[in-house]
Formats: sequence, structure tokens, C-alpha cells
Amino acid sequence: MVVENKTQRVLHIITDLGDGGAQSVLYSLCKADPSTTHIVVSMRASGKYGDILRKIGVRVELLEISKLRPPFGAALKLYRLIKSSRPELVQTWMYHANMFGGLVARAAGAKHICWGIFHATLSRQEMRWSTRLVVRIGASLSRIVPGKIIICAEAAVAPHAAIGYERSRLVVVPSGFDLKRFAPNPQKRNSFRKELGIADAVIVVGSVARMHPAKDHTSLLDALEKLVRVRTDVLLLLVGTRTDGPEMAKEIRQRGLQGYVRALGPRYDVPEIMNGIDVHVMSSVTEGFPSVLCEAMSCGTPCVATDVGDARKIVGEDGWIVPAGDPQALSQALDVACQTVRGPHAAELSQRVRMSIEDRFTVEGMVSRYHTVWASMYEYY
Repeated sequence: MVVENKTQRVLHIITDLGDGGAQSVLYSLCKADPSTTHIVVSMRASGKYGDILRKIGVRVELLEISKLRPPFGAALKLYRLIKSSRPELVQTWMYHANMFGGLVARAAGAKHICWGIFHATLSRQEMRWSTRLVVRIGASLSRIVPGKIIICAEAAVAPHAAIGYERSRLVVVPSGFDLKRFAPNPQKRNSFRKELGIADAVIVVGSVARMHPAKDHTSLLDALEKLVRVRTDVLLLLVGTRTDGPEMAKEIRQRGLQGYVRALGPRYDVPEIMNGIDVHVMSSVTEGFPSVLCEAMSCGTPCVATDVGDARKIVGEDGWIVPAGDPQALSQALDVACQTVRGPHAAELSQRVRMSIEDRFTVEGMVSRYHTVWASMYEYY
């Protein structure tokens, strides 16, 4: 269903424009919704997505808040920007932007404010104390600042409602994907593997995730160490920020996996990567809506994933789900996946995982859901 676009100008306030799920969703939304004028404000620096957004014609403003620069000047700049741009709606992204951007927008007279939450769990292990404080403050403000709160995953609703986020305002809107960009493409597969000098006989397992404790590369490398004892035709590609750094190199060296791992660092050719690999693996200990699984599956690449966030919902019965932090289970699932993608039913599996995303997670559907949520707030004012 296509919802009439009542919102002509949206001002987005996001904590930063670095490499993350919320940033990717924001970019996809802006690109797939040309009928709306999108203005993006980053509380920090430009980051990865600043230039990418500018290239598609989106106005990007930077507040450049830092530990060395108090937020008062940034608040005044944002206040003036909201006053001058006169958006029909302010959409904030991530906890800090929800609090800071939401309060400034309310002070500037914005009537329609929608928050965005892109985190599933709230454990002490994954959050700094300062972020946990912002989350708690956000729970109190959720009753008075936003008209609605878009939340990324079904798995994220209960934890946030439990700490006080207004349950009636939480609306789940899963990410959507450009299925023309993310699509099976044999030419991309061949060129990617040729670039890296990977033979057709090698089974390539890819992990597209920045190096961070939440992504649990330690368990992934432990699982690979077990896997190569039973099969030697596997190569693990690590793609993401800091994966090509000295810390990761040390972890690989300690396990004697130099011949089985290639660390590529950050890359932006994700459709080429997802076509070039045979299996995608996600070893995270926490996620909200892991978009990377949808990106892989859109390219016909099956996934092995830990049971976090909405991973089980995304992967369904056409992949492999294992407990988080269990290298043995992860290794066994990878072994089965490697056998399957070289088996007689590999092509059928590839078609099924592609169709699974087509049926549920298109970017057009996501844009429509955002506009549905935005339109629902107008009745309150």
C-alpha cells in the first residue's frame, strides 16, 4: 500500500554519520524517497555517510559536538536551522540524537517529532555508562517529546518498554533494501574473486562487520580454527572498520590462521562482496535488526548467524542460527553451510533466500512504513 506523502520536508538529526546500521537506513530512506526534501544534521563530524548523502543531493549540516566543544553552540545552531528550514517533521536517529535533537526541536516549536531506536539490548557489557544514562533519560522523555518512536526490531520492543519507554508510541519498522543494487550477479562474483585471486574451488565465508566487541570476532576466529581441522577449502574474508588492523592480525596469528583469513578492512562495494562470497556469517553477541543478513540474502547468499536481535526472523528456515558466543556450534553450522553451497540444491537455496527478502524487506515498503508512522502523528496536533 502506498501512503500519501503529507510530509514534504523532513529534518533528520543523527548522532553521527559513521559506519552503522542506522546510518545505512537513513541513506536508503533519503535515496528512495525523492518526493520528500530530506535535510540531515549530524551531531558530530561528516563520517562515512556525509559525502555519500551529499552525492545524492541531500543537504548535510554538521554540529561537530565533541568532548572539547560544549554543546551549547551546537544547540543554538540546530535551533536556528529548525526555525529557518521549517520542516513538517523532525526525525531523530539513535539515543543521543533522540534526547538532544528532540529537546532542541521541541524548543524550536517543532510539532511533529519522531524518534528512532536502532539497538536491541541494553546490557552493561555493550554500553558505556554515559550512553546508559542517556537511554534512561530518554525513557522519561519518551512520554512528552516524540509523537512516535520508530524502533528497528521486534526484539528491541520489550527491553525498551521494560525500562520505561512509552509502549504505545513504539512502532517497529524493519529496514528495507534496494533489490536492484543488492541482487545476484555472476559478473560481480567473478570480478570480485578475480580481484582477490580466489579460485572457484575455494569456499569463501564472508563477515561484513566492523571490529567491535559486540561483533564477537573472537568467537568467529575460534570457530574457524575448529572448522579448518575438518576442511581446508575455506577462506574467511573479514570486511569492516579495523578488521585490517594490528589487533585482528594478532588474533589471526595466535591461532595459526594466516592462510585461512583475509582481512580487507572497510569497503563500500558491499553488493560485490555479497556476490563474491559463498556464505555470510554473523557472529554478534547483540544486534537489533542486522541489515547485513538481508544484504547477503538479497544477493542469493545464505547466512549463518547467531540468535540475536531479529536474526532468526530474517534468516528463517533457509539458513543456520546458533547461540551467541558458542564457537563449537558456529563451527558446525559453518561446516554444514559449506557442504550445502557446494551440494546439488545450492541454486535452489540461493533462490529461496533471495525471494525471502523480496517478500518482506523492500526499500519501497520501508519508505511507505515511515510515511505511515509520520502521518499518524498529525492527528495529535
